Amino acid sequence: MTTADMSTTEVARAAESTAETCPPNGGTVAAPRLEAGTPSETEAAPTAPVPSLENVRRSQEEVEDAYLQATEAMRNGQLEDAAAQFRKILFAHPDHTRARANLGNCQFLLGDLANAEAAFRAALAEDADNHNALYGLASILIRQGNLDEAQELAARLAALLPDSAPALTLLGDATTTDPRPGTAIAAYRAALRIDDGYAPALTGLSRLLLKRSRLDEARDLAERATLSGAVSAEAFTCLADVLAAQGDLVAARNAYETSLRLEPGDAAVKVRLSLLARKAGDLRAALRHADDAWTDQSDNREAGNAVGAALAAIGERLAAREILTAIANGRSVPDWVRDVIERHRTVPMPDLVWSPHAPLQSQSAEPVPALTAEEPELAGSADASDPAAAADLETTTDNAEPDNQIG
Repeated sequence: MTTADMSTTEVARAAESTAETCPPNGGTVAAPRLEAGTPSETEAAPTAPVPSLENVRRSQEEVEDAYLQATEAMRNGQLEDAAAQFRKILFAHPDHTRARANLGNCQFLLGDLANAEAAFRAALAEDADNHNALYGLASILIRQGNLDEAQELAARLAALLPDSAPALTLLGDATTTDPRPGTAIAAYRAALRIDDGYAPALTGLSRLLLKRSRLDEARDLAERATLSGAVSAEAFTCLADVLAAQGDLVAARNAYETSLRLEPGDAAVKVRLSLLARKAGDLRAALRHADDAWTDQSDNREAGNAVGAALAAIGERLAAREILTAIANGRSVPDWVRDVIERHRTVPMPDLVWSPHAPLQSQSAEPVPALTAEEPELAGSADASDPAAAADLETTTDNAEPDNQIG
């Protein structure tokens, strides 16, 4: 799993002090505490109010107390409040690098990537080895596809924290698309030697092996990720991708549905379910899943393409062609196409019973026409092209998926 695949909560778990260690699966420990974290999954106890910073210059103790209170608020998911307090600290003390890095973490969690990147770069300008800033900026760069700089930052962080599973995982994520995947595989394996249940490393390595058609190994890793202490939608998505590649359609569907229960708004998983349903011959389910994804994200080309492919399989070739042509040309879809979709969605029809392995043959299914927009493939399918599928160099540097906790 790459950083681009991670939720914002996962991508913000970074620790700052070199004395700190990362807890397994991105959890928390009593001491020392992580410098950055995600909102707790259970209801957090109210934190004490952050001291007023009007006279914050009076003592360094008050500054540190304010900083620690703001950091605790960030860990408890009070991101807006924490960000406001970090800004107050920085207003009085612009050189407070740790507060600037944690402000970047808050902005990242809030989805403000531009300001988060600026905060991380400013923190690194003051302290080139700031763990939070290195982790956060590398994570953003991976999402942006700027892998050269991301690899440089991730390698620096891994050198600073050679015993940190999250740092090694980040290195793996930054190098996962390299034509020679030895660095990524080795980094993931090194992370797992440190923490054999670290879910981001398990899913990251699973995806690399899936691309190389090493399906049994990929499945074992993905199953271990789903059983780890940190319940992750991405782990179930990864497992479903492997199961789909193995042809185990029912198990893949169940895993995708579990992922959706954990993250109901994941349009990419809905597209995967649509493609899987078409393979099983359950065409109305394929249309429903694709249309749900398209409704959630009207600018999602893969979702729109999946709707068109499902309509074509049902036999609505004109509507399918209209959708795919509109997507290719960047124009809106006419209302009559929406009417066609709704007509098929409202037809009472019992769900088909899927065969566990062999796709069903539906009499109503027609070959999908060669239309203008390309059709998405199941992510991580065994036949997907993988430029990184080279020799598996099992070196000692391991990498894993970013759970964004640096120890």
